[in-house]
Amino acid sequence: MAELRELLERFCLHPRRRLIVTVVTLGVMLVLGIPLVDDYMAIVEDRARLAEQLAQSQETAQTLPQLEASAAKVIEERTTWEAKTIDESRVPELRSRLVEIARETGCQVRRINFESPQTRPWYADDHALAANVKVELQKGTTPFVLETRPVSLSVVGPTAAVSTLLERIEQDQKLLHARLIEVRPADGVRKSVQLDLELWYFALGPVKSA
Repeated sequence: MAELRELLERFCLHPRRRLIVTVVTLGVMLVLGIPLVDDYMAIVEDRARLAEQLAQSQETAQTLPQLEASAAKVIEERTTWEAKTIDESRVPELRSRLVEIARETGCQVRRINFESPQTRPWYADDHALAANVKVELQKGTTPFVLETRPVSLSVVGPTAAVSTLLERIEQDQKLLHARLIEVRPADGVRKSVQLDLELWYFALGPVKSA
C-alpha cells in the first residue's frame, strides 16, 4: 500500500505528468474506440441495406396491383380464346350444341359426323388456313400444334329455319371456317331445303414429346 502511495506521489510531482496522462488516455481511447467504430460502421451499412430493401419492397408493393391486373387480363383473354376452340375434350359438347341449334331453329338433322383432326406445327405469325406455310415462318416455331377438326352437318328444314341455323352457328363465336355450304331442294319434302355443311373447327394444343 505504501509503495502505491509513493508511486502516486512521484507521479503527481513528475514534471511531465500531464503528457503522461494524455498519452495514457489516448491509448485507452484507441483500444476501446476502434471496436466501437467498427460496430458503428457495421450498423450504418446494415441500416443502408435495410433502407434499400425497404425501398424495393415499397416499389414492388406499388406495382403489385398493376401486375395483378395484367395477369388477370391475360387469364381472361386466354379463357375467352379457349372457349372459342374445339379440342377432343369438347367434341361431345359441340355435337350436342349443333343438334340443339337445329332443333331450336326447326331443322331436322340428317347427318352429323366428326372426322379425325389434322395437325401441323403452329408458327409465329401463322394463319389457320395457310395451305403451305412459308419457309420464313418456320423459323418462328412455337410450342403448339394447330388442330383442324372437320365436321360434316346435313339438315333439312324451311329456308328461313336453315338461314337462322347458319346465323346461330356464327353467333356461337367458335374458331371455325365454313369449308363447304350447299343448299338444294329437299327430296320429297315440300317447301323445304337441305343444307350440307363442312365446318372446320380449330384449336391449339401443346406439342407432344416423342
